[in-house]
Amino acid sequence: PTITGVELKNSVGSGGFWLYGITSQNAVTPKITGKGGYTSGQILAEYSTLVEPYAPDIIYYFIGANDIDSSVSLSTFGANLQSFIDSARADKPDCVIVMLSSVPSSAPSLNRAKTKTYIKAMYDIAVSNGCSLIDMYSKLEQIDPSYWRFDAVHFNNAGNNLVFAIVKALTFETIPVTDSFYPERALYLGASSNWMNSRFVEASARVESVVVKFEAGAPT
Repeated sequence: PTITGVELKNSVGSGGFWLYGITSQNAVTPKITGKGGYTSGQILAEYSTLVEPYAPDIIYYFIGANDIDSSVSLSTFGANLQSFIDSARADKPDCVIVMLSSVPSSAPSLNRAKTKTYIKAMYDIAVSNGCSLIDMYSKLEQIDPSYWRFDAVHFNNAGNNLVFAIVKALTFETIPVTDSFYPERALYLGASSNWMNSRFVEASARVESVVVKFEAGAPT
Protein backbone atom coordinates (compact mmCIF):
# COMPACT_ATOMS: atom_id res chain seq x y z
CA PRO A 1 0.00 0.00 0.00
CA THR A 2 1.02 3.62 -0.48
CA ILE A 3 0.13 6.45 1.88
CA THR A 4 0.34 9.94 0.42
CA GLY A 5 -0.37 13.46 1.53
CA VAL A 6 1.48 13.17 4.84
CA GLU A 7 3.09 16.34 6.20
CA LEU A 8 5.31 16.39 9.28
CA LYS A 9 4.86 19.42 11.51
CA ASN A 10 7.05 20.77 14.29
CA SER A 11 9.83 18.49 13.11
CA VAL A 12 13.46 19.37 13.64
CA GLY A 13 16.07 16.99 12.25
CA SER A 14 15.33 13.28 12.10
CA GLY A 15 12.46 11.66 13.86
CA GLY A 16 10.17 8.66 13.99
CA PHE A 17 6.93 8.01 12.18
CA TRP A 18 4.53 5.44 13.63
CA LEU A 19 1.86 3.64 11.63
CA TYR A 20 -1.08 1.85 13.24
CA GLY A 21 -3.68 -0.42 11.72
CA ILE A 22 -1.64 -1.74 8.80
CA THR A 23 -2.57 -5.33 8.00
CA SER A 24 -2.70 -7.77 5.12
CA GLN A 25 -5.53 -7.45 2.64
CA ASN A 26 -8.32 -9.94 3.35
CA ALA A 27 -6.64 -10.99 6.60
CA VAL A 28 -8.75 -13.22 8.85
CA THR A 29 -8.95 -12.31 12.54
CA PRO A 30 -10.32 -14.92 14.95
CA LYS A 31 -13.02 -13.67 17.28
CA ILE A 32 -12.44 -14.92 20.81
CA THR A 33 -15.83 -14.69 22.50
CA GLY A 34 -15.82 -17.60 24.92
CA LYS A 35 -16.22 -16.87 28.62
CA GLY A 36 -14.18 -18.49 31.34
CA GLY A 37 -16.18 -20.40 33.93
CA TYR A 38 -19.20 -20.85 31.65
CA THR A 39 -21.06 -24.11 31.15
CA SER A 40 -22.56 -25.19 27.84
CA GLY A 41 -25.92 -23.89 29.04
CA GLN A 42 -24.55 -20.46 29.82
CA ILE A 43 -22.82 -20.24 26.45
CA LEU A 44 -26.04 -21.26 24.75
CA ALA A 45 -28.00 -18.63 26.68
CA GLU A 46 -25.68 -15.94 25.30
CA TYR A 47 -25.33 -17.37 21.79
CA SER A 48 -27.04 -14.30 20.31
CA THR A 49 -24.20 -12.07 21.52
CA LEU A 50 -21.24 -14.46 21.59
CA VAL A 51 -21.62 -16.11 18.18
CA GLU A 52 -24.57 -14.94 16.09
CA PRO A 53 -23.29 -11.41 15.26
CA TYR A 54 -20.24 -12.85 13.50
CA ALA A 55 -21.94 -15.55 11.38
CA PRO A 56 -18.68 -17.50 11.50
CA ASP A 57 -17.47 -19.86 8.81
CA ILE A 58 -15.57 -21.86 11.43
CA ILE A 59 -16.32 -22.29 15.14
CA TYR A 60 -13.86 -23.79 17.60
CA TYR A 61 -15.99 -24.75 20.57
CA PHE A 62 -13.83 -25.52 23.64
CA ILE A 63 -16.33 -26.82 26.16
CA GLY A 64 -16.92 -29.34 28.92
CA ALA A 65 -14.78 -28.67 31.99
CA ASN A 66 -17.29 -26.43 33.73
CA ASP A 67 -20.17 -28.77 32.92
CA ILE A 68 -18.21 -31.65 34.42
CA ASP A 69 -17.17 -29.65 37.47
CA SER A 70 -20.78 -28.54 38.01
CA SER A 71 -22.09 -32.09 37.42
CA VAL A 72 -24.41 -30.97 34.62
CA SER A 73 -26.19 -34.14 33.52
CA LEU A 74 -24.96 -35.84 30.36
CA SER A 75 -28.40 -35.50 28.80
CA THR A 76 -28.48 -31.76 29.44
CA PHE A 77 -24.89 -31.37 28.26
CA GLY A 78 -25.68 -33.20 25.02
CA ALA A 79 -28.87 -31.20 24.49
CA ASN A 80 -26.95 -27.94 24.93
CA LEU A 81 -24.34 -28.98 22.39
CA GLN A 82 -27.06 -29.98 19.93
CA SER A 83 -28.84 -26.64 20.35
CA PHE A 84 -25.57 -24.77 19.85
CA ILE A 85 -24.89 -26.66 16.62
CA ASP A 86 -28.47 -26.16 15.40
CA SER A 87 -28.18 -22.41 16.01
CA ALA A 88 -24.85 -22.15 14.20
CA ARG A 89 -26.14 -24.12 11.21
CA ALA A 90 -29.31 -22.04 11.11
CA ASP A 91 -27.16 -18.92 10.80
CA LYS A 92 -24.80 -20.48 8.26
CA PRO A 93 -25.65 -24.00 6.98
CA ASP A 94 -22.10 -24.79 5.88
CA CYS A 95 -20.49 -23.59 9.11
CA VAL A 96 -17.62 -25.85 10.18
CA ILE A 97 -17.81 -26.71 13.88
CA VAL A 98 -14.81 -28.13 15.69
CA MET A 99 -15.42 -29.10 19.30
CA LEU A 100 -12.53 -29.41 21.75
CA SER A 101 -12.92 -31.54 24.86
CA SER A 102 -11.87 -30.93 28.42
CA VAL A 103 -8.24 -31.64 29.34
CA PRO A 104 -6.55 -33.70 32.06
CA SER A 105 -6.93 -32.13 35.49
CA SER A 106 -5.77 -32.76 39.03
CA ALA A 107 -9.10 -31.58 40.43
CA PRO A 108 -11.13 -34.47 41.95
CA SER A 109 -14.32 -33.19 40.32
CA LEU A 110 -12.62 -33.53 36.92
CA ASN A 111 -11.31 -37.06 37.32
CA ARG A 112 -10.51 -39.15 34.27
CA ALA A 113 -13.45 -41.55 34.41
CA LYS A 114 -16.02 -38.79 34.77
CA THR A 115 -14.42 -36.60 32.11
CA LYS A 116 -14.30 -39.45 29.59
CA THR A 117 -18.08 -39.92 29.80
CA TYR A 118 -18.59 -36.31 28.75
CA ILE A 119 -16.06 -36.67 25.94
CA LYS A 120 -17.99 -39.71 24.71
CA ALA A 121 -21.17 -37.60 24.70
CA MET A 122 -19.34 -34.96 22.63
CA TYR A 123 -18.16 -37.65 20.22
CA ASP A 124 -21.70 -38.94 19.69
CA ILE A 125 -23.00 -35.42 19.02
CA ALA A 126 -20.13 -34.71 16.63
CA VAL A 127 -20.74 -37.89 14.63
CA SER A 128 -24.49 -37.35 14.37
CA ASN A 129 -24.06 -33.76 13.18
CA GLY A 130 -21.07 -34.05 10.88
CA CYS A 131 -18.89 -31.97 13.20
CA SER A 132 -15.33 -32.56 14.33
CA LEU A 133 -14.08 -33.35 17.81
CA ILE A 134 -10.53 -32.98 19.07
CA ASP A 135 -10.04 -35.10 22.17
CA MET A 136 -7.72 -32.75 24.04
CA TYR A 137 -7.66 -35.13 27.00
CA SER A 138 -5.96 -37.85 24.96
CA LYS A 139 -3.67 -35.34 23.25
CA LEU A 140 -2.35 -33.93 26.53
CA GLU A 141 -2.57 -36.96 28.82
CA GLN A 142 0.99 -38.10 28.10
CA ILE A 143 2.57 -34.65 28.48
CA ASP A 144 3.87 -33.49 31.85
CA PRO A 145 1.18 -31.09 33.15
CA SER A 146 3.82 -28.88 34.78
CA TYR A 147 4.83 -27.90 31.24
CA TRP A 148 1.43 -26.83 29.95
CA ARG A 149 -0.81 -26.21 32.96
CA PHE A 150 -1.15 -23.02 35.01
CA ASP A 151 -3.05 -24.66 37.85
CA ALA A 152 -5.29 -27.72 38.19
CA VAL A 153 -6.81 -27.28 34.73
CA HIS A 154 -5.98 -23.96 33.02
CA PHE A 155 -3.24 -23.39 30.45
CA ASN A 156 -0.09 -21.36 30.87
CA ASN A 157 1.59 -19.70 27.88
CA ALA A 158 3.23 -22.96 26.81
CA GLY A 159 -0.14 -24.68 27.05
CA ASN A 160 -1.78 -22.04 24.87
CA ASN A 161 0.87 -22.59 22.21
CA LEU A 162 0.58 -26.36 22.53
CA VAL A 163 -3.19 -26.35 22.07
CA PHE A 164 -2.92 -24.08 19.06
CA ALA A 165 -0.26 -26.33 17.51
CA ILE A 166 -2.55 -29.35 17.95
CA VAL A 167 -5.53 -27.55 16.45
CA LYS A 168 -3.47 -26.17 13.58
CA ALA A 169 -2.02 -29.58 12.69
CA LEU A 170 -5.42 -31.28 12.75
CA THR A 171 -7.67 -28.70 11.10
CA PHE A 172 -5.84 -26.11 9.04
CA GLU A 173 -4.95 -28.64 6.34
CA THR A 174 -8.60 -29.49 5.71
CA ILE A 175 -10.26 -26.14 6.42
CA PRO A 176 -9.78 -23.53 3.65
CA VAL A 177 -7.81 -20.82 5.43
CA THR A 178 -6.09 -18.32 3.14
CA ASP A 179 -2.40 -17.52 3.32
CA SER A 180 -3.27 -14.13 4.80
CA PHE A 181 -4.27 -15.82 8.06
CA TYR A 182 -1.71 -16.25 10.77
CA PRO A 183 -2.06 -16.24 14.55
CA GLU A 184 -0.61 -13.38 16.55
CA ARG A 185 -0.66 -12.80 20.27
CA ALA A 186 -1.90 -9.22 20.49
CA LEU A 187 -2.50 -9.45 24.23
CA TYR A 188 -2.72 -12.04 26.94
CA LEU A 189 -6.14 -12.34 28.51
CA GLY A 190 -5.23 -14.66 31.36
CA ALA A 191 -4.76 -18.36 31.96
CA SER A 192 -6.25 -20.59 29.25
CA SER A 193 -8.07 -17.76 27.50
CA ASN A 194 -5.91 -17.00 24.52
CA TRP A 195 -4.81 -20.23 22.83
CA MET A 196 -6.24 -19.01 19.51
CA ASN A 197 -3.97 -15.97 19.50
CA SER A 198 -0.63 -17.70 20.07
CA ARG A 199 2.16 -16.36 17.89
CA PHE A 200 4.35 -18.85 16.06
CA VAL A 201 7.86 -18.54 14.64
CA GLU A 202 6.66 -18.92 11.07
CA ALA A 203 4.72 -15.68 11.42
CA SER A 204 8.01 -13.79 11.75
CA ALA A 205 8.98 -14.93 8.26
CA ARG A 206 6.16 -12.95 6.68
CA VAL A 207 7.32 -9.86 4.85
CA GLU A 208 5.01 -6.87 4.99
CA SER A 209 5.84 -3.42 3.61
CA VAL A 210 4.25 -0.02 3.32
CA VAL A 211 5.42 3.05 1.40
CA VAL A 212 4.93 6.47 2.98
CA LYS A 213 5.43 9.56 0.82
CA PHE A 214 6.10 12.85 2.58
CA GLU A 215 5.26 16.22 1.09
CA ALA A 216 7.93 18.91 1.20
CA GLY A 217 7.13 21.97 3.25
CA ALA A 218 8.43 24.17 6.01
CA PRO A 219 7.83 22.92 9.54
CA THR A 220 5.05 24.72 11.41
